Amino acid sequence: MKFLDWGIRLALALFFLSAATIFHGCQSKPLVLPTAAALAEFDRAGPIRPEVDMDRLIQAQMPAGTYRVVVGDVLEFTLPALLRTITADFTEPPEAIRPHLCRVVKSGDIYMPVVGKIAAANQTLPEIESLIVNAYYPKYIAYPPAVVGRVAEFRVANVSVVGEVKNPGMYGLRSDEMSLVALLTKANGIAGGGAGMIRIHRAGDDLGSKPVILPVKGTNIPFADVALQEGDMVEVEGLKPEFFTVIGLVQSSGAFPYPPETQFNLWQALAFAGGLDMIADPRYVRVYRQAADGRIVDATFKITGTEVNNAYSTRIKRGDVVAVEHTDRTRQRVLISQIVRFGTGASLLFRIDN
Repeated sequence: MKFLDWGIRLALALFFLSAATIFHGCQSKPLVLPTAAALAEFDRAGPIRPEVDMDRLIQAQMPAGTYRVVVGDVLEFTLPALLRTITADFTEPPEAIRPHLCRVVKSGDIYMPVVGKIAAANQTLPEIESLIVNAYYPKYIAYPPAVVGRVAEFRVANVSVVGEVKNPGMYGLRSDEMSLVALLTKANGIAGGGAGMIRIHRAGDDLGSKPVILPVKGTNIPFADVALQEGDMVEVEGLKPEFFTVIGLVQSSGAFPYPPETQFNLWQALAFAGGLDMIADPRYVRVYRQAADGRIVDATFKITGTEVNNAYSTRIKRGDVVAVEHTDRTRQRVLISQIVRFGTGASLLFRIDN
């Protein structure tokens, strides 16, 4: 019963805190709709010929942060000679420093003189240094030894990239650079014909069914780097002006075919993506397309409940990008939904256990 009470109280506390934040955010950031002139310019524009924003792509690369060792890395530790000669006659001054090379084996361990195996995989170098010191001191020596480590050789994993990149092929990525942006950089970026999205094909995983939308110059379409695994195949799909794209707070983001001699409106475009995410309850949708001078223009349409303003009269053109974007409010609503599910799960767990 105590567990149930705690879960409900936590959920309620976070619920009211989030609700207060949402209310404040909604009051402080009113929706600004386009003027009649902006809508007219938007209607004249299109179809879009998006250019990938390579600067934003590179800036989105996952931060290096503190590196965690993986199986296959070769580590080097500088150790006092004393640690190598605990069980042998001294042949050199005990204060001498000597390097010790070791590979992280399949079990995730490394092997050190005298003390044997030390757990290393998924540990930082300072953490491994501390484990080594504790293995020697105070069992074998009277004072904590000075141990300094570095990655002498990073494990290299093979991943491949095909499609609209300048140099498609298989690349060996070091264990500290296993990310989508790093791979695209190795392939010298997007080819001149342009690209719309990326699919990552991974054995035994459905990640390939979730497209990664590339950042486009002149838009605020979000982009986040993706971690890769050995054996991944990255497919960079070429620009398809006979398609339109729907992303963001919808049921199923993706690129959808726009057959000849057909015409879709905004409401139909959202329907192709399964409709709006009503848990997040978004308040606007933005449509991007390209003007004759190359600028990206957009129009914002207000969402009230399940209705989108001018959705039936707004024509979607080939190449358009329809983005139902996150706001502080929608992020908070998603958080509340997760909290409610947590509270429901806690109640169910309590009933099952009792």
